[in-house]
Amino acid sequence: MMGNSCNTYQLNHNTNSTNGANSTITSQVYSALSLWNPAHLQVKNRSGHSRALLTQTKEYYWNLKKDLGNGGFERFFFSNLSFTRLSCQLTEQLSLENECSTDQFGFHIILRGKSDYEFFEMNKKVTLQPPQVWIQNGSLGKFRITLPANQTLKKISIFLDKAYLNELYAYHPNNQLLKCLTANNNAIFQPLRHVPNKIFELTNELLALPCSSDKLAQVNLQGQCLTLASILLSDTLNNTTLESCDKTAARLAAIKVKIYIEENPASSKTINELARFSGTNACYLKYEFKQLTGVTIHQYRLKIRMQQALQMLSDNQTSVHIIAAQLGFGSTDYFIKVFKSYFGHHPKMFR
Repeated sequence: MMGNSCNTYQLNHNTNSTNGANSTITSQVYSALSLWNPAHLQVKNRSGHSRALLTQTKEYYWNLKKDLGNGGFERFFFSNLSFTRLSCQLTEQLSLENECSTDQFGFHIILRGKSDYEFFEMNKKVTLQPPQVWIQNGSLGKFRITLPANQTLKKISIFLDKAYLNELYAYHPNNQLLKCLTANNNAIFQPLRHVPNKIFELTNELLALPCSSDKLAQVNLQGQCLTLASILLSDTLNNTTLESCDKTAARLAAIKVKIYIEENPASSKTINELARFSGTNACYLKYEFKQLTGVTIHQYRLKIRMQQALQMLSDNQTSVHIIAAQLGFGSTDYFIKVFKSYFGHHPKMFR
């Protein structure tokens, strides 16, 4: 999902200095997610000297420089999901202008603070103010964001992988929000109407949720993100019950596990481990996975392993012993036994 290319954002920082100078901030943006890289944010003065706008204090956390305000933001990348949360207070007005942007599919949830957007290609101006949820599908082109001074900002953004959304929409073709997120026409950036209060309550909890480099804490954070996304997808425009929200969360988890098995056939994670990994419980996962694929998790893992074994056997340079090891089998004999049971023939017959 992540690309290697990057785009450059020009962010104009307006100060109230007596010389009236405007500073310029340059940021590298990963093309797949269009999120700026805080390590590259620099403020330049007229003489060309630059200084960092943010200070990195943890692997995932950056503090705003004290002369601009206090607070900071966090950025996390999970499987098929990216998440940022911003909580800061600005003492100066910031104007951020990009040169280009990339496709994003998901939600912006604003709890506090106003921001003005001007979209040049769409010839459109909008104001984001709390409490609101905005949906985005696609690239917004060149735009400018103006953040007023002396205000507190609290917001999160959750973006999902397009292939992930397409697969989910295939199983929920009547879901209007999924239809909107997967549409291939012009870019969409619009507010959602009649958003339930529980969305903002959960967002507030998500903003307050502590996180660290500890993997278990990050699994908890990922699970909360999936829960919030599932409620948005099932509740906001479709007026479903909380029970169906749980079902949608489990379906999201099942899709995530399916992709994980396909990408990691040698993995021997148990059902409980896969449930924790995907942010749901084992019962929901087993039920939704079978609804999704028509087989159990064990059967699907075996299917993927056998398919890859066939592909690897077509390469005469790869021994059966190596194939068995790379596909997670404890011994060559056991691999041969399973292979013969599955296909009815010894692996050598497929050379």
